[in-house]
Amino acid sequence: MILKNQQVRRRFESGDAVVRALRALADVGGTPVADYTWDVAGERGPVRQLRRATPVGLIGVTEEVSADGGWSLRVQIVSWKATADMAIVRYDTPDDGFWEMHMGDGHPQRIQEDNVEPAMAFIAAMFAAV
Repeated sequence: MILKNQQVRRRFESGDAVVRALRALADVGGTPVADYTWDVAGERGPVRQLRRATPVGLIGVTEEVSADGGWSLRVQIVSWKATADMAIVRYDTPDDGFWEMHMGDGHPQRIQEDNVEPAMAFIAAMFAAV
């Protein structure tokens, strides 16, 4: 899945800022191959995440509620050499089984069942781009 500009605007509170940053990174080789998104609960509210696989590296977008109630946004691109720890891992116990996305940042995220297929496609596209 690759998000279109309209989808990015709807997904993020600071949608236009995200679109501008992604467009600028596309100009330096950050053209999208695959996207993966998820939300986590932050101290002040939801934290929205986007990871975009590109031929030159991984783009990370993190948007969260700032101290003043607005939004703070972080967008960065990391070369593929720095993202070797990315993987999807399956965990099973007698009571539960789930997939987890390891994004190379030490904060793995459980993948909701309806998002497993896009997560698998994201990882496959990411390694195809290397």
